[in-house]
Amino acid sequence: MKKFIISILIASGIIYLALSIVWIRSHGWHRPYISWEIRELANYLVENDLPPRGCLDLVWFEIGLSQGEARAECVYNYAKLTKDPSACELLMPSDYGWSCLGAAEKPNSRQCWFDFSKEPYSNSKPVMPECGGKNDSFSRRCCEMAKFLYVEKASNCDEFNESTPLHDQCLESVARRERDIHTCSQIQSDHIRIACEVAVRALKKE
Repeated sequence: MKKFIISILIASGIIYLALSIVWIRSHGWHRPYISWEIRELANYLVENDLPPRGCLDLVWFEIGLSQGEARAECVYNYAKLTKDPSACELLMPSDYGWSCLGAAEKPNSRQCWFDFSKEPYSNSKPVMPECGGKNDSFSRRCCEMAKFLYVEKASNCDEFNESTPLHDQCLESVARRERDIHTCSQIQSDHIRIACEVAVRALKKE
């Protein structure tokens, strides 16, 4: 009887070891994240300098969200905390992924925000009605960029190279429109360049 029990224990140990090896190869050394609160898991990964892929190891049994949605929300929160747009690639291409890119954007990294509530009109050359009424030069340049990008559909951003933030934003917009990752590589800001590359790769998949 004693030998039988010892055999059972040895067999159980071997099975446990085999399962552990399979788990470690698939997920790494950390413990599985079973029904962790989503923001708590994102915080844990950030605080322990762990990659966002840890969110994909979340095992979710709660009602209300599917496991896929819970994992996506974890990645979103991770990107929002770290301002790391590369995390969003785990969700691309999807609405979650695009929302994630917005959450990962650093404050004031985008210099110009465009309002398209008024339609641009065209004479011999396309004109945005708002441009002429801008008093400060920066707002006027943003307006001119909107015309450059969305009315004229131009692509040579050298016109805005007097300001690195404006030039970077112009390059990112052109890269997304043309789905050209080479244009992303010309962006000086690491943060904007990475976001641009994530976006262009996603657009090519759609």
